[in-house]
Amino acid sequence: MKILCTYCSRKKDDSEDMLPAYKRYLGKHIKKVHNIATDRGLQYYILSGKFGLIFHQHEIEWYDFLLKCEDVSALIGRLQIQIKEKNISSIDYYTESLNQESKVIPYFCAIKEACDKLKIEFNPIIFKKLREGDIIVPGE
Repeated sequence: MKILCTYCSRKKDDSEDMLPAYKRYLGKHIKKVHNIATDRGLQYYILSGKFGLIFHQHEIEWYDFLLKCEDVSALIGRLQIQIKEKNISSIDYYTESLNQESKVIPYFCAIKEACDKLKIEFNPIIFKKLREGDIIVPGE
């Protein structure tokens, strides 16, 4: 199964209720991937440093966790298990440029390494943020 994926967002709905992941995370990049997935009829997941791959409709609690380089190896193992369980064969991974936003590097490294170890297709798609907060995805 082919999926779309993007990293989580520091900005979150701070409701104490459980919320679907795509409603919990308030990052504009998540809304953009949501729209792309909906238009293409594909499933999408959000990569969380705490939970690993989260199906966008899966309900999650509020939390605050930023993935750091020293946490990546543990996340890789979790991702490998999740990718196998979900029978994922290809991931289009939407991310900011690693040169412009260093906080996304551990997320990118974890998902790429998990895909490499499982020998599944990994397609990074670099989007650009505009000053107004809009996001441009190449080829769209």
